[in-house]
Amino acid sequence: MNKPELRQQMRARRKAMSPETRITESKKVTLHLRELCLQQDWQNVAVYLSNNEEVDIDNFIVWLLKRGTLVYAPRSEGFAPLDNLENVAPGNFGVREPQNTAVLVPQLVPQDTVFLVPGLAFDKQGRRLGFGGGWYDRALANFQHSLKIGIAFGCQMVDEVPCEAHDVKMDVIVTPSLRDAG
Repeated sequence: MNKPELRQQMRARRKAMSPETRITESKKVTLHLRELCLQQDWQNVAVYLSNNEEVDIDNFIVWLLKRGTLVYAPRSEGFAPLDNLENVAPGNFGVREPQNTAVLVPQLVPQDTVFLVPGLAFDKQGRRLGFGGGWYDRALANFQHSLKIGIAFGCQMVDEVPCEAHDVKMDVIVTPSLRDAG
């Protein structure tokens, strides 16, 4: 299956999920993330600010901020520090972004940052199907040695994601029932 066909299929799968399933699965993913964070003592974490169809990690973000972790979130220009979820609003692409003015380009995010990455599909080899714009692949290309964690609902795992040379692989995929190395 090619990328456009798989994107269409995965969007349909996510839309078909009930609100209850989204909430339940998001809570399970958050528990896995907390466990990983505590085991590895993450100091810097780049998160995503979920939309209605992605795994909701807002509670995890609040938990990170309360424990004093430095948190960064994507903006169209790069990553920006995030100190709360009240100061976010839709940005250029309709995605929630930090609204502070101090925007950091990816190179200024510390190299030991852990990246939590959304996607439409993932496979057990760590391959990720994004949304088609290449934003994460470009941003993560500067962080070859950083831990990259794909975040997904269970229905987003597939046998094989088509991969191109520029696609950045995830080191770990976290779903409600899975925590696999890529």
